[in-house]
Amino acid sequence: MKRIASLAAVVTLLFSINVFAQKRVFDPAEYEVKYQKFVLDNGLTLIVHEDHSVPIVGVNMWYHVGSRNEQRGKTGFAHLFEHFFFNGSENHPSGFREAMDDIGANNRNGTTNTDRTNFFEDVPVSALERTLFLEADRMGFLRNYISKEMLERERGVVKNEKRQGENQPYGTVFSNIFGKIYPYSHPYSWSTIGSMEDLNAASLEDIKEWYATNYGPNNAVISLAGDITPARAFELVNKYFGDIKPGPPLPRLERWIPTLDRNIRDEMQDRVPQARIYRVYMAPTWRDKEIQHLGLFADILTGSKSARLTKRLVYEKELATNVSAFVNDGELSSTLFFILTVKPGVDPAEAEREMSAVIAETLDKGVTAEELQRAQSRNLAGFLRGTERLGGFGGRSDILAESETYGGSPDFYLKRLEWMANATAADVSGTAKKWLNANSYTMTVRPFDRLSAGKTMVDRSKIPALDQAPEISFPKVQRAALKNGLKVILLERHSAPIVNIALAVDAGAASDSAAKAGLATLALGLMDEGTKSRDAFQIVNELDSLGARLSTGTSLDQSFVRLQSTASNLKPSLGIMADVVLNPSFPNAQFLIQKQNRLAQIAQEKASPNALAFRIMPSILYGTDHSYGKPGSGTEETVQSISREDLAKWHSDWFKPGSSTVIVTGDTTLAEVVPMLEEAFGGWKTGTAPAKNLATVPNTPGKKVYLLDRPGAQQSTIVAAHISEKSGQAEDLAGEPLFRNFGGMSTSRLNRNLRLDKHWSYGTSGQLRDSRGQRTFMVLAPVQTDKTKEAMVEVKKEIEGVAGTRPVSGEEFQSIMRNMTLRLPGRFETLSSLESAAIDLVNFDLPDDYWSNYGARMRSITENDLLNAGKKFVRPNEIIWIIVGDMEKVEKGIRELGFGEVIKLDSDGNVVKP
Repeated sequence: MKRIASLAAVVTLLFSINVFAQKRVFDPAEYEVKYQKFVLDNGLTLIVHEDHSVPIVGVNMWYHVGSRNEQRGKTGFAHLFEHFFFNGSENHPSGFREAMDDIGANNRNGTTNTDRTNFFEDVPVSALERTLFLEADRMGFLRNYISKEMLERERGVVKNEKRQGENQPYGTVFSNIFGKIYPYSHPYSWSTIGSMEDLNAASLEDIKEWYATNYGPNNAVISLAGDITPARAFELVNKYFGDIKPGPPLPRLERWIPTLDRNIRDEMQDRVPQARIYRVYMAPTWRDKEIQHLGLFADILTGSKSARLTKRLVYEKELATNVSAFVNDGELSSTLFFILTVKPGVDPAEAEREMSAVIAETLDKGVTAEELQRAQSRNLAGFLRGTERLGGFGGRSDILAESETYGGSPDFYLKRLEWMANATAADVSGTAKKWLNANSYTMTVRPFDRLSAGKTMVDRSKIPALDQAPEISFPKVQRAALKNGLKVILLERHSAPIVNIALAVDAGAASDSAAKAGLATLALGLMDEGTKSRDAFQIVNELDSLGARLSTGTSLDQSFVRLQSTASNLKPSLGIMADVVLNPSFPNAQFLIQKQNRLAQIAQEKASPNALAFRIMPSILYGTDHSYGKPGSGTEETVQSISREDLAKWHSDWFKPGSSTVIVTGDTTLAEVVPMLEEAFGGWKTGTAPAKNLATVPNTPGKKVYLLDRPGAQQSTIVAAHISEKSGQAEDLAGEPLFRNFGGMSTSRLNRNLRLDKHWSYGTSGQLRDSRGQRTFMVLAPVQTDKTKEAMVEVKKEIEGVAGTRPVSGEEFQSIMRNMTLRLPGRFETLSSLESAAIDLVNFDLPDDYWSNYGARMRSITENDLLNAGKKFVRPNEIIWIIVGDMEKVEKGIRELGFGEVIKLDSDGNVVKP
């Protein structure tokens, strides 16, 4: 056995020696394409390679312009212009294709990529002069020949080329990939062929300007290879190109290699027979030595049947029918692609895992000298086979033109070949690790599912009837009280191990005095900014560690501190909540910050037409001494007057357990939660809050129109409002569908009239605002300025309609009642919605079975009930109007309506004297 092993080692060693013996030192002379280079006075570069083997000349014209030179909104121009170049020119209008047919040219075409546009043709030496005349004419004398008809024709051709390409299997993959891996502003992020929108938008002037800028001789290289001497080539090129004016100097970004900040996975479906996986890594530029190393790495993995990926996936594992890897090199940056076509019946994920494993294994262990030598030999032989041709892709004229354009020297290809040929296994492995250990982009293209429509006997002319609406499932309302009088309501729901706690305090914005308007909201906003034992950051950190969240808020009648907690961490979370509720410190630094923020908020409200109207409305309707008669955020004067001591006093006066209720919703029981609440809030001293001024105010006198000028406003904000009835009326339930149908949904009467039918507004609303005391009936309608007068007429008509002139009846009634009943099951889906329902029980003193019986009571509502509710709550003769807009444009029309006395106000609600 030892002898056999020794023999095997010797054979391996001899094979390695033989392999290295075959690898010769790279000799540039073996691969050199000899040339002479000339630069004309106008900047045109001429490269000439002399070879008299056959009487033809390969003509290769490279313009250093591609899609990278475009900009978003004007993409596809470079490729579109490639098409223009075949349509003829000023001095040869019959077309370039026809001319090439006439002279018997071969191997001819034009192509565009991200970095260049090239045109090439192999022509008999007898036709070279004519060919150069034609090439010069389309370089220098095309602008005036471009016509609208040519633009339309070639635009149509390109659009069909785009459709044809995208219609091929996997035809949209590359444009999708480059759009994802490159930043939006990167010039490689859009496709060379451009977008349909940009092609459609291209104007004749756009196209002519593009030509004048990019196709001058100083932005071009002409390479001639074949039966021509350098002297004769220069003579002819100078004769026909020398008098062409140079174009403007062009700025040229040299390098922009983006990095992916994470691995990106994407998936798409296409009409393809097999799934295909694309893995893409960013890579260095065309001029970079490392791009040669990555090309070798790709070749080692897929360049032959025995290459690692090909052998493993296609032959050994039989997971793929084809696998390839290649470098897509560019001037600004390059990409390394791995493309795996999955064998039918194989899970693409399994094939991708195997591909990833081979790549990772190669990166880990490195490439071997033997497989590197094979790849280098393939590349060098491939280069030599390409140089057999004078023109076309990879031919001698093409090699020289590319090297000059991208490398700045016709022989730059030799440097690239030398980098490739002299690379060591360590070079290739090290470069691969550098670039492939970065983030990548992976796209999986899957075949469309084979789908077909089944047979059915459905009569689609008949809409299915609705089943009976399900009953509401509302948790039982459970009540308790702590020793200090703090009331507790529990709504159990055990669908998830979470619990919400809301402390509802009988305060709200209505607790503000006229002199300290804004105090309640300011105090609530500062309560969680620090306590006597915790600063704001400690509060947040402790809550985060428990997976809990704390927030505060204020409505018109109540103030809230809310906790969201997991069931398992409810007790410690409650301890933090109680500290915030009972021991706020109102830190001075935070107070000063919040005070300045509040003043900025008030300024923002005054700048917003809708918010300004709502700031003005309360004092007009209720008077400034009423608890509802002030803006919740306060005024500049009242907020400026608020001190830190005011906050502490407000908290001491209004946060009383006897005037508060803890609402618990979620995964707990009364037996579990009450002891926790007692421990957390038991030290809260007993007491009740002061009374608010909710005295009954007289009916709104109406017949007044308040105007607030906003010069230059594109819209007018229309508010129509009056004082209505307080909560607790017999008609309250019928009022819900009535006002939802009037202005509470997108298909409401108001919105249908002003938005859907007339298109004067983006959206309108009308409602009876909830409050414990007298409620406000109001309409909000922002409308385009030139329809202010007309919109006020329509709003007035809709108000009169809901008040009784157009009762809700027939199909309209049936529709709104279906809406009200069928949406009920989803109304209490979340703990927050249960909490909101319980808050209504508290604020409006509703019975515990209110929500359990709500569905049955709603279904019993009649058309007459809605009519009575409208008559009860809506009084058209008591409406006051507030209009915020450009009075120079709308005041005259408003006055013509005669809706009442017109009063001008400033943004503080003060009367503006004439």
